[in-house]
Amino acid sequence: TEAPPAPAPAPQAEPPKPAAEAAPARPAGPKALLAQAQKLREKGEPAKALDLYGKVISADPENVEALTGRGLCYLDLGQYHTALASFQTALAADPEQPDALMGLAETYRSQGKTAEAIAQYERYLALHPDGEEAAVARNAISQLKEP
Repeated sequence: TEAPPAPAPAPQAEPPKPAAEAAPARPAGPKALLAQAQKLREKGEPAKALDLYGKVISADPENVEALTGRGLCYLDLGQYHTALASFQTALAADPEQPDALMGLAETYRSQGKTAEAIAQYERYLALHPDGEEAAVARNAISQLKEP
């Protein structure tokens, strides 16, 4: 004879959905906006990226990553005075931020301010001797010091 079939397991109640899933879509948080902005900038769309950096800065005026990104966009657009202000604000919040230091150096270089550019490249190297942009900084210094 065959054994009777095993009883079916009791149905399990579905766990409640996390609040994030149940709630209607809300605006992207700062990390998502920063990631989107960086992608736009890398794709050569600094004007679109500026809008996203601006949204982050509106919510958090001292967001160093957004301030730096905004400065890089202005640098890309040739708006050196505004780029300079953005990098300086970022560095006031975080004096060792590597991208802001390099951005400041590049802005000075673009403006023909050789001494200021060299000083910022050297500051970057003093703080980040093995940083991602260390070789770029060293090359820039040697180019700027050539007669």
